[in-house]
Amino acid sequence: MAANPSVVIDRDTTGPAAPDGTAAGTTTTTTTRITTSTTTAPSTSTTKVKSPILVLGGTGTVGSRIAAQLAASHHPVVIASRSAKSSPSTSASSDSEPNKRANSTEKNENLHRVYFDWLDRSTWSNPFNYISSLTKQQLEKEKSDPRAQPSPYSTTAAEREALAQDSAQREEEQKQAWKIQSVYLIAPPGVMDAAGVMMDFVDFARRLPAPGFEDSTEGEARDGGGVKRFVLQSASCIEPGGPAMGKVHGYFRELGSRGEIEWAVLRPSWFQQNFAVQDNHVQSIRDEGKIYSATGDGKIPWISADDIAAVAVQALTMPVAPNTEFLVLGPELLSYDDIASTLSDVLGKKIVHVDLTSGDLERRHRSFGMPEDYSSMMSALDTGIKYGMENRTNDLVLSVTGVAPKTFREYAESVKHVWQPSGVETVVKPVEVVWTAA
Repeated sequence: MAANPSVVIDRDTTGPAAPDGTAAGTTTTTTTRITTSTTTAPSTSTTKVKSPILVLGGTGTVGSRIAAQLAASHHPVVIASRSAKSSPSTSASSDSEPNKRANSTEKNENLHRVYFDWLDRSTWSNPFNYISSLTKQQLEKEKSDPRAQPSPYSTTAAEREALAQDSAQREEEQKQAWKIQSVYLIAPPGVMDAAGVMMDFVDFARRLPAPGFEDSTEGEARDGGGVKRFVLQSASCIEPGGPAMGKVHGYFRELGSRGEIEWAVLRPSWFQQNFAVQDNHVQSIRDEGKIYSATGDGKIPWISADDIAAVAVQALTMPVAPNTEFLVLGPELLSYDDIASTLSDVLGKKIVHVDLTSGDLERRHRSFGMPEDYSSMMSALDTGIKYGMENRTNDLVLSVTGVAPKTFREYAESVKHVWQPSGVETVVKPVEVVWTAA
């Protein structure tokens, strides 16, 4: 007897409560199966589609690691940045094992790059237009698949009508599955207070038209098109409602309390990577055997960017809406004296910590090209550390990811080539503010 193809769509829908009691939203997992029915046992093929995730600043310190880890787990990732043509493998630290796996070749089918500029609103739609174009191409490809065509052996109009309905339903499911559901946000570098523009982007992204209504006028059906989940990178020193990213954090809580978005805010402490990528640290360690700060003997729970990224991946993909903040801290409290001691052991030469006054630190920052307002703020943060602002740690990385966070010694051992004597080529970055170290 002739085969009669049919399309079957399975749905697994869950909607548990969020940890903080706000609306968690509903998560739907869709499995599409093309089956061939005959008088004998049918053969079945199953494909699960993971929704694309947008990573803004996806070529930076944390963003590149998020993109690499997502791609390694077969999540489609849209990397949006002003350097869209660059590969994460060229900007992410070589010590990151997920980056090595995801970027074993220059081209990765799970990584998609688009141009995006926070300060150019005409580029905000680029990631969504790109995904819409990919979706249309995929749908056209599937429509041309002979298995999706009505069988000439269908004996009744009802069979043909059922297949047509299944095909239409499957097309709608594909549109939904290939919609950007989650976005990772990090502030644009060099902008002191980007809260306003970032909140405007959140409103833009969550109010996008539903698939199939991209060209509709205001007032036509638009539900279901916008981004559902937003994950923000802030900083451990910024409380919700505070300055800069604190304003965006507060806005997330407000929207979440009304059930309008799913959200998470990562508040990482100071990056271990600062010592290996920031020019002021690299040069002084390599050429002078010194590190400079105004922190006294204040301690910091230094955190690896790999661990920040691992927490971010969980926040972006967990089936239950996080609707909370994640205070991302390293496994040990270390002062700059402790950092100097560890570097001395790793490098086999004496490294000392020079404790500056607040004013001297500001002048040092400016000598490396940091704007005056930034240098003043960074010096103030060092003063806060001096008086215990960062003297805390937790087990959040382990509890969220199941993997213990990296120690500073482990990180230093993996990148010690960076601090080789002058004449050895190194790649360094200018000083960045802690919550824009993307």
